Amino acid sequence: MKDLGELRYVLGMTVERNREKRSLFLSQELYISNLLATFGMQDCKSASTPQVPGSRLLPRADTNAPAALINYWCAIGLLNYLVTCTRPDLAYSASCLAQFLNDPSSENEAAFKHVLRYLSGTQTWGISLGPFQAVVSSFMAWWGGKLPNRMLFLSPQLKRNTDVKAKLLCDNQGAIALLKNPLYQHRTRHIKLRLHWCRQLLNEGDISMEYVATNLMVADVLTKGLSGVLHQTHCAALFIL
Repeated sequence: MKDLGELRYVLGMTVERNREKRSLFLSQELYISNLLATFGMQDCKSASTPQVPGSRLLPRADTNAPAALINYWCAIGLLNYLVTCTRPDLAYSASCLAQFLNDPSSENEAAFKHVLRYLSGTQTWGISLGPFQAVVSSFMAWWGGKLPNRMLFLSPQLKRNTDVKAKLLCDNQGAIALLKNPLYQHRTRHIKLRLHWCRQLLNEGDISMEYVATNLMVADVLTKGLSGVLHQTHCAALFIL
């Protein structure tokens, strides 16, 4: 086996290592450049967000023209690889676009090109991975839709031994009060008992709950289209810069 020296490039990712700070910076500038060239967007005007705030993609209507892209599937696949490796800030946009693989419309194509415009202005962005400090998870309680019936706690799977408790940030004070209150309430009788495992973890000190205002909820960047300022603020909080 030949020693090729320190890792610089692998699977489309550029690797920059800072031994003093014990950190890695992963980016895909060349991959993004090739992606833009593939769709003729290398000279496009950049955008500050991956999608227009407040916009919503809908199934193609009979009056709406189909997408002109030859292979919409390929386009979304290329975008998803970028999301998986170094750019989770594109996760929500990629997820929305992937819902229309069977019958993409011209509006879907325009939304995809808007993502490319965003990438054009953030080609050098990547994700910074530093030394382990604490486990923090953000989640939102959304009572209007279908509730998840399971929560997977990853510590046993990660096999990480640490005395630092995981901190859960939540923007719903009712959900926090429900976890901290052990008393039975008639209004919550529909909640399955096994879901009270979160309450057990809280009581045993394995996790802590903390309220965070909605406009400071970092998880929003993964679940909705935001304005430019909020989007960039939350990206920085996720060490995407």
